[in-house]
Amino acid sequence: MRLKNLRGRVAFIFTETDFDVDQIIGVKNIKLQDVNELAKVAMQSYDPDFAAAVKPGDLLVGAENFGYGHPHYPPMRAMRHQSKTQRRADDVTDKRQRSRQRQR
Repeated sequence: MRLKNLRGRVAFIFTETDFDVDQIIGVKNIKLQDVNELAKVAMQSYDPDFAAAVKPGDLLVGAENFGYGHPHYPPMRAMRHQSKTQRRADDVTDKRQRSRQRQR
């Protein structure tokens, strides 16, 4: 599937191949449902100041096979709520793509 070209400031680059998106909020927080709580814990292990620094329209860039394996919604819900960022991955698995389409 071809993704449209996106424009914006890159807020964060996930360089790890086969990145597990659960790490965005931490596995211990995967059962949180409140989007405000999810947003508070999002990206804390990568950049404690991320929530204050990210702006609407910023981009998150994922490496190959970003979000592999399972369609957990909480990490992406947190990122969408926290910053209204757009996400782009070089190679998104079919499951992850379907997951994102259902969230809209």
